[in-house]
Amino acid sequence: MNCGVVNYASRTNCYRCGSLKNDFVGNYNTMGCDGTVPPGWKTGDWICTRSVK
Repeated sequence: MNCGVVNYASRTNCYRCGSLKNDFVGNYNTMGCDGTVPPGWKTGDWICTRSVK
């Protein structure tokens, strides 16, 4: 299971599991094909992909 939490762009660590952004940011692109981000998101927000048990 992945942590999977959405973090603000300004965070350098995941607020749930504490992982460093650079270590566990997957290949998730938060921008859509039209250059927009999902509702409630801002450019640079990221999803933690650290495996947790």
